[in-house]
Amino acid sequence: MLSRPRTDIIFILIGVIPIIVAYFLHPEGLGHELLKDFGVVIVSLTVVDLLWQLVGGEPLSKEIEEMRNLNTLTRQAHESGLEEVGSKRTKLTDAWNLHSISQCRQAIDMCGHTLFTLIENQSFLHALIEQAKRNVKVRLLIYAPDNPALQTNINPAALETSTGQMRNSWATFNAERNKLSKEHKANFEVRRLHSRAMHASIVRIDDRLTALGYLNSKYTAESPIYAIKGSDKPLFRIYAEEFDFCFGLGDTL
Repeated sequence: MLSRPRTDIIFILIGVIPIIVAYFLHPEGLGHELLKDFGVVIVSLTVVDLLWQLVGGEPLSKEIEEMRNLNTLTRQAHESGLEEVGSKRTKLTDAWNLHSISQCRQAIDMCGHTLFTLIENQSFLHALIEQAKRNVKVRLLIYAPDNPALQTNINPAALETSTGQMRNSWATFNAERNKLSKEHKANFEVRRLHSRAMHASIVRIDDRLTALGYLNSKYTAESPIYAIKGSDKPLFRIYAEEFDFCFGLGDTL
């Protein structure tokens, strides 16, 4: 039977493994953070145990509980498909970008109050148009300015600006769509939601999806955002189905 110090040394080696694996992952990814933290917790607990042996006593139960919680979080994130979390939108600046759009091979879905980001940076919009020409299905959904839900779903101070952006986005999207051939127009669908509230901005690019919930107390840029990977994962399916539902309610009028 191994002595306790030798057992601790083995645990230190075990803790180093996830730290090494984390080193080779994307430094801002959830997997990197979880593996790194998991390894650090194991090593830290073992060192604490060794120190306690020098003075007598047992490891602190608080650290043990933290390790249990980390294991639970890792398992839940993997099972649900959660890849990253940001306390606000700017924390996930790489959630979707020109590279991810250009690499898409199947479908792109985007919904939001105005999707005005596509107007502010039209390189994104042009990238979507190019994908439609490559027979990638692109679907965009925004609010209609006359949707009654706007009165309660958008901050009154921002309502006038938002409805103006909706009109601008709608006109720009359709102008770009009209430049496409009849064949490619079918790949670029634009709709407006005239009834029902839109509770989340959803961006799906192939098997990756980001979801940002609209909060009454926060502007969009200050709202939490979730990055999800895997079209077979529960969180992905939930938000993909929400987009399909809302898009089905939208029209082209």
